[in-house]
Amino acid sequence: MDDTLLMTSCVRLSSFPAPTQTPTMTNGWVQTNLGEWRRPLGGLEKTYRFTSTRFEETGREHWGLYTSCRVEFGPHVDSVPNTLRTAWMNLRLEFPGLAVTLDGYEAVYQSIARSPTQGLEAWADQTFVIQSDEDKTVDQILAEYNLNNLPGLVYFPKTSEVLFLTSHWRVDALGCCLLVDRLFALVAADQGLDTDLAGQEISLLSPSLEDAVGAPDTPTEKIQSDTMRMLSSFRQKALASLGIGYRGDRLTPPGHAAYQSMVLTPEASDRLVLACKARQLSVSAAVFVALSRAVFNLNDSGADEYSTIMAVNMRPYLREPYGNPSHACQAYVSSITPTVRRSEAFDASARALTSYFKTWHNQDFDQCLREAYRMQSNALLHAPPQPSTAPPSGVTFSSLGVIERNMNGRYGGDKVVVKDFRFGVSMLTRQMLLYVWSFGGRLSLSINYNKAYYGREKPKAVLGHVRTTLEAEMGVHLDVETVAPS
Repeated sequence: MDDTLLMTSCVRLSSFPAPTQTPTMTNGWVQTNLGEWRRPLGGLEKTYRFTSTRFEETGREHWGLYTSCRVEFGPHVDSVPNTLRTAWMNLRLEFPGLAVTLDGYEAVYQSIARSPTQGLEAWADQTFVIQSDEDKTVDQILAEYNLNNLPGLVYFPKTSEVLFLTSHWRVDALGCCLLVDRLFALVAADQGLDTDLAGQEISLLSPSLEDAVGAPDTPTEKIQSDTMRMLSSFRQKALASLGIGYRGDRLTPPGHAAYQSMVLTPEASDRLVLACKARQLSVSAAVFVALSRAVFNLNDSGADEYSTIMAVNMRPYLREPYGNPSHACQAYVSSITPTVRRSEAFDASARALTSYFKTWHNQDFDQCLREAYRMQSNALLHAPPQPSTAPPSGVTFSSLGVIERNMNGRYGGDKVVVKDFRFGVSMLTRQMLLYVWSFGGRLSLSINYNKAYYGREKPKAVLGHVRTTLEAEMGVHLDVETVAPS
């Protein structure tokens, strides 16, 4: 199965309810036993869960999300490991979705309302790690990215790095930024363990994307027709995505997950932003068109059309209150398939994409989401094996925008300051994924890939071609501050 199949009422409880003969339901969650609540995963969550376990036999996770920050802790932060662990436990109280586990394709939450401190400590014992091995790096952990049923937080005292790990069925990219933002705010506040929220856990769990957007449970004939048309167009474009040459064949197993990044200087980043503004283009659109030129250059088929999967943020379109940061711990994302033609001029393509990125969303899209992800997840989980075809090897795209809009970067004055930020996924297939974001005034382009199928020279070539295309087409010089790994 390939990645092209992916589409990329709060009730406050004063105390834990006593069990009754009739199951208690709150916000989609059903109390099945004393202290245990369950709900079936939504279609999007099922899709991401299936994806994460595609290479279960290796013990590693496909598309596991990570957020890595190099942090400067001020002198007012006493005992960073202890303060960080306490903040992590407080974060789990505010976002109980961090403690949800899976039983097949059913989400399970065990309440800690009766013994909150004991429950939090037990959870932290499973999820919080102080990396005492000074030779162990963030990149080494990410290269393996073990498949886990819970998220993780790793602190590296030697390098003052904090690494947040989570499955995509649990959170999306911007949700990761929001969670890390709140974590560092809690570190700066340093108010000790606060268990006041322990009796309100179920009301704080976020619903699935389909519920949060208000997609109807039962589709109308129009929704069914619109969904079929939408999925047909999506699949046609996604399957037609151009690939690039890779090492091995379709039977070659995955190796270590890896990344290659390029960070522009603040001055170069400003020049590019100003050049895009002057032409009324979005930076994301300009980078996407430059990426298409790179793929055209690396693909010898002569095809005129480049189309790929692009993640889109659904949070602005959710019903209240689900679009606000208090619902950061949920996957509120979908996918679109922007298209660029080789024969079309750079400016024309970038203008068309700038408009498309502003107008892709409509009410019909929301109404179709439940049916679309139901059909998609059913196809993934229940469809018979398909004939062997060439594995996809294209480059997908995701723009995180300006990170400071979701993660401030400075907390409590100088108590906690994020100096460097990196986001990505563990990639176990032949596809690459280009992330674009700005942090600290610097534009970053980072590709996730797998070492079994590409050496460093291939993602470096993609990034280099994107840069030279932007320089030529936008008329600016783009100095590079860092290339990593160097």
